[in-house]
Amino acid sequence: MIRASRPLNEGGFYDAPYSIAYADQLIKSHGLLNEAADALQKDDEEFARFLRNRARDLLTDDYESGDAAWVTGRFKNLNAQIGSYETYDDELFG
Repeated sequence: MIRASRPLNEGGFYDAPYSIAYADQLIKSHGLLNEAADALQKDDEEFARFLRNRARDLLTDDYESGDAAWVTGRFKNLNAQIGSYETYDDELFG
């Protein structure tokens, strides 16, 4: 689960899941991604599926279905990486 560090009024920070820390923005994003999926459904069903999965992922903090749809999708004209991503050094990717 990806978490956001948010400042406390009296100093310090607390961690909260993105779906809580950025609830208003993610609810709006959820709606917009579903609208985009509806608009693309006829022309690119797999990309529309990815957008719907990712919209749901943003509200649940579980990105597995959207990631799977993105990795396995055969998109026609568009591609996107949507979400909060952690970057780090590891032995595989350096």
